[in-house]
Amino acid sequence: MLLLLVLVLLSNTVSVEGACKTIGSVYDCSNSGLTSIPDFTSIPSPSSITTVNLNNNNLRTIPANAFNGLTHKDLEINLGQNQIASIQDGAFDAVYDTLVKLTLRSNKLRDLSQAQDIGKLNKLSYLDLKENDFPDGTSLDRGITDNVFRLIGDTITEFHFGGKNIATWPRVALTHFPKLNTLNYEGGYLANIPYDGFHGFEHTLEKLHISATQLRQIPLAISQLTQLQELYFDDNIKVHDSGIFAQAFATLTHTTSPLRVLSLQNDGLSRFPAVLRNLVNLKDLNMGRNSLWYVADDALSLLINASINKMGLSGCHLDRIPQALLKLPSMAELDVSKNNIQSIERYDMSNQTTITKLNVSHNPLAYISTEAFQSLPKLGVIDFSFTAMTQIPRAILNTPALTTLDLSHCLIECTCDLTWISVSRLPAKTFVGTCETIEQPVETYIKSRVPTCPARLDYGVFLVGGTVLEYDVTPSYTLNIDCADHRRTVSDVLTVAIIRNEPPTIVNLPMSADIPESITSESLVYTISVTDPTNDTVTCVITPATSIFYLQTTSAQFETEIWVRGNQGFVYDTKRQYTLNIECADQRNNDSAEFYVYILRNMPPYFPNLQDKTSVLSRTSAAGQIIYTVQSVDPESDNVQYSLSSNTSNAPFIINQNTGAISLTRSIQTEQEPGYDLYISVSDGRNMVAARSLSVRITDVNSPPHFQVPEQTLTVLENINSGSSIFQPTITDEDLSDVHTFSVVYSPPDGAVYFGVDKSTGLITSLVDIDYETIPFKSFLLVVTGSDSLLEDTTNITLNIQNVNEAPVFTKKYYSLTTSENSGGTIIQNPYYQYTDVDGDTVKFSLDCGADTGRLDINSSSGLLSFSVDYDLDMVGTASQINCKVSITDDEYTDMAYVNITIMDENDNSPVFVNSEYTFYIPVTLSVGSFVGQVHAVDNDIGNYGNVLYHIALEDFNYGLFDVAQNGSIFVSESLTQYTEGSTLNLTVYGVDSGGRDGQTLVFVVFPTTNVAPITSEDGIQYLTFFRYSPNMAWFVPLMFILFATFCVVVHTIYKSNCSCLKKNEWR
Repeated sequence: MLLLLVLVLLSNTVSVEGACKTIGSVYDCSNSGLTSIPDFTSIPSPSSITTVNLNNNNLRTIPANAFNGLTHKDLEINLGQNQIASIQDGAFDAVYDTLVKLTLRSNKLRDLSQAQDIGKLNKLSYLDLKENDFPDGTSLDRGITDNVFRLIGDTITEFHFGGKNIATWPRVALTHFPKLNTLNYEGGYLANIPYDGFHGFEHTLEKLHISATQLRQIPLAISQLTQLQELYFDDNIKVHDSGIFAQAFATLTHTTSPLRVLSLQNDGLSRFPAVLRNLVNLKDLNMGRNSLWYVADDALSLLINASINKMGLSGCHLDRIPQALLKLPSMAELDVSKNNIQSIERYDMSNQTTITKLNVSHNPLAYISTEAFQSLPKLGVIDFSFTAMTQIPRAILNTPALTTLDLSHCLIECTCDLTWISVSRLPAKTFVGTCETIEQPVETYIKSRVPTCPARLDYGVFLVGGTVLEYDVTPSYTLNIDCADHRRTVSDVLTVAIIRNEPPTIVNLPMSADIPESITSESLVYTISVTDPTNDTVTCVITPATSIFYLQTTSAQFETEIWVRGNQGFVYDTKRQYTLNIECADQRNNDSAEFYVYILRNMPPYFPNLQDKTSVLSRTSAAGQIIYTVQSVDPESDNVQYSLSSNTSNAPFIINQNTGAISLTRSIQTEQEPGYDLYISVSDGRNMVAARSLSVRITDVNSPPHFQVPEQTLTVLENINSGSSIFQPTITDEDLSDVHTFSVVYSPPDGAVYFGVDKSTGLITSLVDIDYETIPFKSFLLVVTGSDSLLEDTTNITLNIQNVNEAPVFTKKYYSLTTSENSGGTIIQNPYYQYTDVDGDTVKFSLDCGADTGRLDINSSSGLLSFSVDYDLDMVGTASQINCKVSITDDEYTDMAYVNITIMDENDNSPVFVNSEYTFYIPVTLSVGSFVGQVHAVDNDIGNYGNVLYHIALEDFNYGLFDVAQNGSIFVSESLTQYTEGSTLNLTVYGVDSGGRDGQTLVFVVFPTTNVAPITSEDGIQYLTFFRYSPNMAWFVPLMFILFATFCVVVHTIYKSNCSCLKKNEWR
């Protein structure tokens, strides 16, 4: 049973893999019911695969390493129409540098953060994310902008997106596509594309698709696309005519515009947009599925400047082929399929020399005139499929270039009546479709059956030349026709009915028209309309002929225009009426009627807005500024000319003789005139109207500014700092709102170096520190100008520089000296003070050393320092460093410097032993290393010089028996048993300080005969005392420690007890 289950599973697997097939370089697994991506390493030659189709399956995720084995350098993968909701990390690792096209449309991706692995595709140029489950437009920005689009943006050239839920344009995400060439958006609730919606690729995008949105207007952002070649704005049903803004095409209307294709299908339009007039390079226009109903003649005027060669009008509710569009000089392809066209008449399709393809399919077309399609020399393809046609139209005989006639899904009757189609005459024609009367293709029937139809001889019945047929004389003729061969004869009757030639009728005469006597140009007066029941050619003339008026035919068959020739010099008072007899004939009959032309007196023009008054703002006036426009009305709309005069000579006004615009000849900002009276006349060339007045009031006349003091002299003391205020001139102005600016001229010009004038306040300030001794000039003239931008005033200000005493200044503030301690009066090292006194005054020095002031003196003239008393660092409290303030003064100003004095210690004391002699008693049995006694020397120097080292004289006879330690203790260094009790040894001990000074003492070592406790006496002899006897100290020291500890415990107990009592009392 288990084996059977395995076989079933294996058979299912084989069936799925078997659904995939390799066709050339394409590996196609579409519509195979796959639930996982196949193993590409197991297919033959995976490296040769360029395209993988996995669309229309049941894939739910793309696992890691899904495309191992695919190594072609330009790989395309289609994963559309699946259930993919996530893309695992590493999914595209095998193709990260080879995949160029990726389709993920119609899947279940909700957040593009689920597709982070796309960011690894560094060659991807095409990406399709359309119709996924993104909740709104921001998901593109939120999910992938920084992580994915930023990484692949430099290679993407084509991007497709959109979906039912998207409502916001992802402009942040799209900015990462600087090389985008094609953008396709479809569907959703998108109702707005911001003006900067195409930022980042506005100079690279060539194709733009925006369809099935909620937009109500074509986005103005399109105006930013300078390289757009194709625009497909389809199925945006809320747009309507008012939503096609010309501003959206602002950059696409110039003569070098790249826009070639424009599609506006199903956008709720009812007419051709006016903006088409400006799209001069447009080649392909598709207006399909709009409710046009008919195409007005003005559509031709919109497109006449363009080079339209392909027009789409499918599904526009048309019932005729628009003749206006056939007049476009470059029209090659016309699509009018899916309309309501039921017939093609003689003139519906004719005289169009450039059209090559006509699509009239899916129309209720049942009739085509045999005279249709005349003068269409290039028409090669006609599509009549899905129409009501039952006969092959004979009109195709008028199309010498026809190669294909599509009659598929038409009920074509194939009979021998088709013998008019000569295969020899139409050798290249292809007939598409199937016969209704026989199960055979139409083309097969024509080429194989029609030639076998029974032979026929056709005889024509002709009218004898010169015969005049008169309906009123003979309304019909009966002809007996006999046809015979060599065996028998057959007869029949042919009745020829004569159709009455109905005369043409002028339908809109008599009529009259008015023309002004002043008319000078050739002008259309009236259009005559004629009808002819038999559609004969009708010609109209004026009888008798006149040199003043003439007739001209129009493009319409039965319309003739009445024109008046130019410069006829009509004079109302001479002749006021002309009668024209109009006769229209069709070679047999005619109709006539009168047309009356009335000359209208030329009425003089008049002013509707004079007399009048106006005002001009003086301050904002400028030459060429229009202050008033005179209006005139001429009843005949004649060209008029204006003239102007004034009550004041040199008035600053001029009038444009053609427009009536009165403008300024110069600026009046600085003028004081309060107003002018102007007189304006107008003429239409025949009548001169008396002058009317215009009062011009000048408002806001500017009052000049004035300085309160026109001239003054000021003294400037030297030593003022840079930026110091010197003087504020006062300026007055009756115009309180005026803002004044100031400028200055210096004499001598060097004044600009030392003094400045604030441009907004006029405040005079110093630009540098003023120094009398260094300024080359001692007086400066400043001519200060104050202006309100129109008028100005000046004041002369003289600045005299005055010399003042200047303070001495230490140029160096800090000094350091080092000296040794010494006696009073000794001069310390020279500080070499650095100071200046610009005036060259005699200066004095003084000294302040704080607490050490009395220790030093200073020479008031030279500033040299000296010890005032003996300075000895060995004295306690004597400082080794002194900080002093040195002042310099010229008796008016003072400056200060700081001196740091470091005093070095001198070795001026020798060590001195406490006793000049020492006597020590020791037994001769004292062992080596035993303590003998201690000497002590004192050195009054402090520091290192106060340290004393001891040694025994080398030349001493007893040298070597004893050693002396650093602290002066003497120890036995050799055995003394060679000496007898009662003998004495003498030693010389030296004490030496670190500076090399020394002192000495004499030490006597006595070997006594008895063991007596030695004591130290005043003569230097030492005896053993209680504390010098070591056995006593062994018990005495521990005893003292125990007693001290006991005392401390008792004191602590008493203290704590007293504190507790105090706290209780306080609590109470």
